[in-house]
Formats: sequence, C-alpha cells, structure tokens
Amino acid sequence: MKRRSFIQKGCVSLLGASASLLSACAAKTAALVVDVSANNELLVSPSAFNQQQTVLLEHPNNKFPICLYKGSKGAYTASLMECTHQSCQTEVVGEQIICPCHGARYVLSGEVVKGPALQNLKTFKTRVEKNTVYIELGEA
Repeated sequence: MKRRSFIQKGCVSLLGASASLLSACAAKTAALVVDVSANNELLVSPSAFNQQQTVLLEHPNNKFPICLYKGSKGAYTASLMECTHQSCQTEVVGEQIICPCHGARYVLSGEVVKGPALQNLKTFKTRVEKNTVYIELGEA
C-alpha cells in the first residue's frame, strides 16, 4: 500500500472512531423533572430509583442537576452536580461522582475523595414522609 493511500484510509478511520466517541460522550442521562412544592422542595417517589442507588433530578433554578443518592440504610443525600473546583458538571460513574474536566472524584454522598477539588459538593437537606422524598432547595 502506498503511503498516501495509507494516510487517507487511516484518517478516514480515525474520523469515524472520533465521531463515535463524541456521540457516546454527548449521550448523558437526562435528568428527571419532578414536582416542586410550595415550600420550594423537590418531591421524589422512591420508586424513581428503579433498583439503582442514584437518580438524577432536574434542578428548577440551576443549570446543574441534583443527584439523589439512596444509602444502604435508607437515608437519602442530595448533591448538586457542580464540581467545586471549576464548576464543570459532574457525572455518576459506578460508585463515584466524577468531574470529566479535571478528574476530581466524590463519593455518592458528595464528599470529595480526590482533587483538584478541595470542597465537597453542595448538598441539600432531605427527609422522607409518606413514601415521598423531600429535597429542601431553600430560598428560590
């Protein structure tokens, strides 16, 4: 095979692989839209977990979603998916929350375990009443 032909075929293959990777990266899980109470709380049914530990929720007043994590003892933690390093949107990957921009890592309850982030994710108070999880967003 001539060098020019090899380079052309290699470039075409590389472009195809790059397009596949980019489309996979762009296919993020959509956040659930849930009801907001008059007290500015998100209302989530525990059935939304569908045998998962986490549910991604759309924040009504912020561009970053909220990750609602169901702990092993039935306690819930809600964390804003905004990296505390440089405000990139974090992602749930397995048993961690990871920032794709600079590699910061958090446990599912929002505590930082690897920098460059130095602060935990912002969390919201949660409570469970009558088979509903309430996430207190605070002042609107």
